[in-house]
Amino acid sequence: MFKQKEYVKSHFQWGIMFFFLLLFILTTTLLSAQKKESYDSVLASDCYVEFKFQNDFFYKTDYYYSNGLVFNFIFPDFKKSPISRVLIPVRTARLNYYGISIEQALFTPVHTYSENVSFNDRPYSSVLYVGHKRTSFIPETRTKIVNEIIIGVIGRYSFGYDTQAYFHRAINNDIPAGWSNQVANDLILNYEYDIELEIFSNKFMEFIGKTVVRAGTLYDDALVGMKLRLGYFNPNYTGFGQIKTNRKDGVGLKKFQIYASINPSAKMVVYNGTLQGGLFNKNSPFILVHDEIKPVVLQLKSCFVLQYSSFQLQLESTMLSPEFIGGRSHKWASVGLQFNF
Repeated sequence: MFKQKEYVKSHFQWGIMFFFLLLFILTTTLLSAQKKESYDSVLASDCYVEFKFQNDFFYKTDYYYSNGLVFNFIFPDFKKSPISRVLIPVRTARLNYYGISIEQALFTPVHTYSENVSFNDRPYSSVLYVGHKRTSFIPETRTKIVNEIIIGVIGRYSFGYDTQAYFHRAINNDIPAGWSNQVANDLILNYEYDIELEIFSNKFMEFIGKTVVRAGTLYDDALVGMKLRLGYFNPNYTGFGQIKTNRKDGVGLKKFQIYASINPSAKMVVYNGTLQGGLFNKNSPFILVHDEIKPVVLQLKSCFVLQYSSFQLQLESTMLSPEFIGGRSHKWASVGLQFNF
């Protein structure tokens, strides 16, 4: 059923992308103009290091999104990077954090025992990229905005096979045999714009609306969702919310936090490079075509967070509806650690 051919955007796709771009511009304009006053933006002095390990073996599966490694580094000096000037300005931001992220993600089909192409399945693919981001907090409108530009590679040079082989040897598991058929090497250049807006809150609950738009050579999609937080926590719009010992700038914020969250969302998909291959290199052994991609994907994230002072532990589960025709639903778990210094 699946065919090997170049991905060509139809008029319908271009129309959807134009709609996303228009929505993106309008949202940015409205957020920038919603306050007439001119606020003084503060560069956050806090530094953070975060690590996340994501894998589906927690659910005793080993297919689709098979493994992910995420490193986030937040330092004030990253504002000096010339890439910071490319990020869309948030004129009403009161607090800005600048960071660098490094991420690797691996994807495999359900059937991994054969060296041949597994048709009617997901292509092998892996990505490795570096992101430069700014996270802005606006207490006046109870808003959080994330701008990020990423650059990297998809294909062999992202070392997906090497990472999975090392991990599988460590746990004495078979190594998937079809990595020679993975999506071909190509450039990744993507932009992400993420908005979270508090809709309702009280002492132990927050209800937050969320919108994410991504455009580039890896992902073209738009997500709309909500997040419900229950527990004992600092408000979402006050910053990352970690208080360092003997610091006065955390006055009024909680040192100890414990909460759970649930985040259902729907994503409208125009292009997914991990399924359809890169934008420039059309020599992949096997990819899916646009008609085989599900136009809407549902996602449910649930998370538990325990935090004390400068240390945070995150446990997260993600469930995803099928991304392509004939595909399966999928789920994976994530363990994250974050340190503030």
